[in-house]
Parts: sequence; C-alpha cells; structure tokens
Amino acid sequence: MYGESECAVVGDDRGQVASISKLLERFRALVSNSAGSGIGPVVQFSGWTGDAIARLAIATRTSMEPGFEDNPKVAGGLVAEPTWWGDALVRLRFESCTTDLPLHIHEQSDRCIVALEGNGMFHYADEHQDIIQSHAVALGTMLLFSRGLIHTFTAGSDGLGLLSYHAPFFAFDDRRQWTVPERARRLQPQVGG
Repeated sequence: MYGESECAVVGDDRGQVASISKLLERFRALVSNSAGSGIGPVVQFSGWTGDAIARLAIATRTSMEPGFEDNPKVAGGLVAEPTWWGDALVRLRFESCTTDLPLHIHEQSDRCIVALEGNGMFHYADEHQDIIQSHAVALGTMLLFSRGLIHTFTAGSDGLGLLSYHAPFFAFDDRRQWTVPERARRLQPQVGG
C-alpha cells in the first residue's frame, strides 16, 4: 500500500510528468515482482488511502472515448504515450450499472489497476476451477494480476473509474489487447451485476 507522500501528483507540468514517471516505475516494480512465479495467473488485492487517490485522479486526467474493449458503456483513454519499456497508463470509466463487459483475458499483458471513483465488482476465474470469484472494488482498491487471468468488471450505480497500468501496452484496437477464450465463454452466464 502506498501512502500519500509516495504519490505526489500535483504541481506544474514538469512535476506532474516526473510523478507519472515515478508512478509507472512503481507499477512496473509491482508487476515485475509478481510475474514469473510459475503458478499461472495471479491476482492480488490491496489499497490506497487518503489524498493519494484524489491527487492520482487529477494527475492522470485524460480524454476518454467510449467503446473500450468493444463495449459502448466503457470509455478509455491513454494517459501518456507508452514508455520505451512498452508500458503505459490508461484511464477507464464504466457507466452506471455496466454489467455486460464479457469475461476476457490479456494474453500478453499484465495489469495493475487502482479504483479512482465509484464502485463495482471484479470477477475472475481461478486457473484450475470453473468458478467465478468476485471482489468488491471501491475508491482506492488496487488489483494486480498477471496475463492470462480470466476476469471482468461490473459497475455499481455510481459507475466505476479506474487507472490501469498495462505491461506491455497494446493499442485499444489491437486484437492482442484482449481476447475472449472459449473457457471464458463457458463461464460467462455465471457473472451477474
């Protein structure tokens, strides 16, 4: 968990860029430390507290277009161009009561996601069982998961705003960005709002 002093994201443009770089470094380290465990897709939960979330939301504001992952109720926008590492930060906004983003995977990309506004649920499938587990997502919830995890989000009545670290980043219209494997299609009817 990061404290407020570790996320100083307000200031002039130069300070903000430095803070985004620092944030990318922190996410990169988290993903690196969880990757390569050899146990398949992993999901971890923790949280951010206090002013850090408000400052993070301000520093990562960007324009968003509807249609993220082919869903008109989910808007997405790139916070900054991908780094030379190939990673990037993306803002996502789920409309109120969005429940129809299909279960899917990111075959070639790991994620670290922080909830910046609203509430909802993160649904995911254990690698070895065809059971969907659900975890509440609210302001400050951080999710860290590796490539290959079957998952989706549903939004509560206030919608859901997320900051998503993609390692590596693929353009929104690149089919490598996300896929819906057959196993996810079989599990799909079990996910509710």
